[in-house]
Amino acid sequence: MWKINKSFLQGQLHNAQRRRCEDYATSYQTADITAIAVADGAGSLSDSADGAMTAAKTASRYIADNFEKIYSSQNPEKEKFFIIEAIKYEIEKSYGREDFENFGSTLLCVAVKDNRYIAVHLGDGVIGSANADKTAKTVFSAPMNGLTKNQTYLTGMKNVFRYLRVYTGLTDDISEFVIFTDGIADVFVSENDNSMLYDTDKLLSNKCNDYMNEKYDGYDDYSFAIMVKL
Repeated sequence: MWKINKSFLQGQLHNAQRRRCEDYATSYQTADITAIAVADGAGSLSDSADGAMTAAKTASRYIADNFEKIYSSQNPEKEKFFIIEAIKYEIEKSYGREDFENFGSTLLCVAVKDNRYIAVHLGDGVIGSANADKTAKTVFSAPMNGLTKNQTYLTGMKNVFRYLRVYTGLTDDISEFVIFTDGIADVFVSENDNSMLYDTDKLLSNKCNDYMNEKYDGYDDYSFAIMVKL
């Protein structure tokens, strides 16, 4: 079993501009699968808040519902394509729109079944993990940016499935996963090495937002999700 927590908050800039939070965090659980996901909508796009929400919700559910197919696939490019297509289908169904580029967001998701995991990462943000005895927390999947740090890959981009990273493996040596969107992720990654500096207990607590605001200036929206093996 895995204990989870998640949160997303509007930053100071969007609050001042009276704009919606463009980050989203969610979780999805069945009898034997636990999934967490976050997404960060691009501020330059008109519908990125809805895009982030749709991407996180759809990906967590799709990966959980298709866990065996994705995990055992001999054609990872095909599975990447289907994950992105599932998000596009949900946007069209929910909003009656096909201009997917205006709903663009990053995407980070982890799903666990038994002692196996699937992790998915598109764009910036960070996936972290801790070893079995929780003595080391490290970056599991680093940000993927474009030519500059301010450029990244988004769900609405053409053929973006080619940049979607999908990881599979066993959780025997992993005790927790954490996912952070861009901005807040920088606070919890060491500048000197690949280690991560977050406090697991504080992220799991009902005062997690207080902890995040202590560490981060809150200028930009942020989201995180964590899952810890019990």
